[in-house]
Amino acid sequence: MVVKRKHLLWAFVVGNALSNIFSPFIGPWELLWMPFINVVGAGSAWLIGHRFPCTKGMALGGAIYAAWVAFGVSFMLYMLFNMPLLLTFIYLLIPEAILIVGFSPVMNQVNERIIKRVG
Repeated sequence: MVVKRKHLLWAFVVGNALSNIFSPFIGPWELLWMPFINVVGAGSAWLIGHRFPCTKGMALGGAIYAAWVAFGVSFMLYMLFNMPLLLTFIYLLIPEAILIVGFSPVMNQVNERIIKRVG
């Protein structure tokens, strides 16, 4: 949704930080790094995705966001647990892309309904 609604960017960041308060690994990585990744990911998704027609823009923005989240988590796991960076990135990117890009047509429909109601 952030692709078409830039104001939701901070909802992603705050939601991520609040949900990470309950993480068993709470600390700077969960409370600073991952919200930072959400700022960069959501900002990049909006910056690039909103320039294209609805479904295409949502998918492109979603792919960019998925890549940033996969990178952020894989880098964190690499730094904390010495997990292989590239392999972890690939394993995380696949489900992120399936979920985010795969549901972009649904998010596009939600966005269109919001536009019809709000104007």
